[in-house]
Amino acid sequence: MKSIKEQLIDQISGKCIHFNGISNKTCNEGIKYEDVRDESERPYRFPCLKRVEVGSCLLAKFPTKEEAEKEAIEIEALQNKTVNAVVLVKEHIQKTGKKVGSIQCPGCGGQLNYSTEQINGHVSATCSSCKMGWIE
Repeated sequence: MKSIKEQLIDQISGKCIHFNGISNKTCNEGIKYEDVRDESERPYRFPCLKRVEVGSCLLAKFPTKEEAEKEAIEIEALQNKTVNAVVLVKEHIQKTGKKVGSIQCPGCGGQLNYSTEQINGHVSATCSSCKMGWIE
């Protein structure tokens, strides 16, 4: 079984660097998704996603293994930073009882503003400097 990091690398390396999501009409290079999609099956298949070899796009470019590994490391670091911030905010709320407030962002030292939903206690937060944040 592959590790989470290996799965992440596979996912990153299997997506064209110009791909910005099929909810958009075109990729970052201006290629219309409807012009390159394979409509023989549903859901449609796209040459921008290597999961299934289908069709072609002249501008398709996939990350190298090294580029995918670098991006995976960056994503893991961001996830760890966010999880650490979630823990700190929840500890702060528990200690102070403040449902709305701010703490120093553990990632950049900026102001991490948070609020707690009255209905379910979920916490939302955003840093005013590095823009790290989450919504539960």
